[in-house]
This record gives sequence, structure tokens and C-alpha cells, in this order.
Amino acid sequence: MFVAAKRLWAIVALSALMAACASAPKPLAQPMDFETAIRALTRNLLAQLNSNLPILASPDEITVAVEPMIDANTAEVTLASRRIDELVLDEARKQFPKIRLLPLNSKSAETAKYMLTGMIKPEPKGSADGPAIYHIRSAIVDLKTHRVAANADVRVIDPKLDATPISAFQDNPMYTKDKRADSLARIVETEPGQLADEGYMDGLTTAALMADGDRMYDGKNYEKALGFYREASLRPDGQAMRTYAAMYQAYRKLNRMEDAEVAFGRMIALGHSTNNMNIKLLFGVGSTQFIADYDLRSQYAIWLRQIARFFSKADSCLNIVGHSSRTGNEAYNESLSLQRAQTVRNLMQKDFPDIAAHSKATGRGWKENIAGLGSDDIRDAIDRRVEFRVIPCSSDAE
Repeated sequence: MFVAAKRLWAIVALSALMAACASAPKPLAQPMDFETAIRALTRNLLAQLNSNLPILASPDEITVAVEPMIDANTAEVTLASRRIDELVLDEARKQFPKIRLLPLNSKSAETAKYMLTGMIKPEPKGSADGPAIYHIRSAIVDLKTHRVAANADVRVIDPKLDATPISAFQDNPMYTKDKRADSLARIVETEPGQLADEGYMDGLTTAALMADGDRMYDGKNYEKALGFYREASLRPDGQAMRTYAAMYQAYRKLNRMEDAEVAFGRMIALGHSTNNMNIKLLFGVGSTQFIADYDLRSQYAIWLRQIARFFSKADSCLNIVGHSSRTGNEAYNESLSLQRAQTVRNLMQKDFPDIAAHSKATGRGWKENIAGLGSDDIRDAIDRRVEFRVIPCSSDAE
């Protein structure tokens, strides 16, 4: 009996130890320079994939479509994303000639057996003059079984990493992070062998069309870009903020301003139904005035006019919320963000005379930062957004 009890205690102790090991957080890897890190990431992912491939598999059977990595905070493709694509494709050619990698497009989405995707997340700085560090997480998904085939991550330290959005996103009037970005965030944390998030898998064809459009837009071929964006908009999962934003941009570049306003109107209607309207209204540093950019200011006039006209006819009311990045003291930032929200509301009054009775202005300072870096550059621009939240019409509206 004593021996049995001793054995039981041993089993309990072992189980507790295993549980502790399983729940212990994975230690963060030391950051590497950009190119070294991306090449190491590629080798890790493809080695995992390669280990599970049939010995006699042909290259056609192991084609991988590479989706541009997105910024984890904004869901935007950046210039760093494009450089990552180049390095991944180059390293694969050199180290894994049996595995054929192709950029994601309409054709590769139909023929590829696997998808490589990922996210770039800036890490908060330890100090104001601390180094810029990024955590890059990536996964390969089997498009037939919908299971994650490989998973890896690296940390990058590189002061020159360019977080500037590509043109197709830089010209976007709104931050359009959506459910697919949320699905991708879950996928890069999914262990190999587990099912990938279905929300991501279902949107693959539309994502390929949008990627085609983005490449055309970046190449200034706005007519062809519009064709891809419009095709995406005809799909049920393509009737999204990101699609209408892209169409707005292309129409504007083609000087089809009436069509651009219609596309923007669709964005507002969708934003109203989902209560998600984060507008890119850029203010001068420490100022309640928009930045001195004539083109942007002319666009802001269109955006605010459309929003004002929509809500002047809506049954709901607005909370116009100003935000600020994490620099300076808290009281100053709350005051500044409130003044910016009030500036926006005053500008909308021309097209919405009764706006004071159907809205309120709120300043949140840095309380609802998304990036939270305090870098006051492109990486935390989303923290200086103005947000339109739908609220019931009540005594809360001023």
C-alpha cells in the first residue's frame, strides 16, 4: 500500500511538472538584424514543411503562395513587408529548390498547395531613445487540409526598417483592420497540425484579388487596380471597408470624383453598421490644425462632408473621439485630443447644422492607444486617429 501511494505521488508530481512546463511562456528570442532574421525565419518554416513532404514529391505539388505580411496594429502592408517578400523568395530559391514559392495573386491562389503568411508587430520601446524592435510571426497553411503546416517567429532590431505603408494603404482614408486580420493573428499563434482559423481560409480568393489590385495601384496603373478591386467587391466577403477604401482611392486617382464619393459613402454605411470608423485625419504636432498638405486637406473636406450628410439623416448619434500618441503628460494629451475632436465636429457643422444636438466630442489622450510606442512617427500614426463611434441618441449627445 505504501509503494502504491508512493507511485501515485510520483505520477501526480510528474503531471504537475509537465503542466508547469506546458504553461510556461516561450522565452523571447534575441533580436537579429533584419536580413539575418528573415532568412532564418524562412529556413525554419520551410524546413518544417520539407520534413513532412513525400520524398518523390514534384515542385508542382509543393507550391507555396506568399501573402504580404501585414502590420499587426493597422493591418497595412508596408515597405518592410515588400522587402520581407523579396528575402523569403530569395532564401527559398537558394536553400529549398524543391519548394516553389510564388507571390500571392489570383493565379497562385488557385494553384498553390500552401500559403505562407505573417504579421509584423512593433514592440514598445524600453526608453525614448531605445532601439526599434519588431516581432515577426509567420505560418504556412495547407490549403487542402486547412491545417497549419509550419509556424515560426523572429525578433528584428533594425533602426532602418521602413514601416511606411505601400501606396495602396498610404492613400487609404481609414484604418481598415477587419475580421480577416484578426483571423491571421490567431493563425500565426496556431501550432503545426492544428486547424487554421476558417475566417482566414474563406477570404483567400478575395485577398488574392486585392493583392493584384495593390500591385497595380503601386505601379500607378489605376484602371487595372480598379478592375481587381471591383471584382473583389462583387464577392460576399469582398463587401468590406478595405475594398471600398481601395475603390475610393483608385477612382480619385482617375479623377472620377463622383464615383469616389459613392465608394466613400459605402465605407461610411458599412462603418455605421459595424461601428468601426477610424479616420486618418493628420494634425500638426501639438496642434489642432490639420497638417499643411493641400491634397490631404481637400480629401478631408470630402470625408467630413460625407460623414456629416450621412449622420444628418441617420437615427443614431455620434461620439467623435480624438486620440493622441504616448508622448508628453497625460493631462495635456487628453486636452489636445479633445480639442482635435471638437475641431472635427465644428468642420462638419456646415453639412450637419444640428450636429451639436446629435453628437459629442471626447478626448481619450493615449488611453486607447493601439500601437502605444510613443515614437511620434509612421509606426504609431494610428494612435493619433480620430474615431467616429455610433451611439444612441440620448442626453449624452451635447
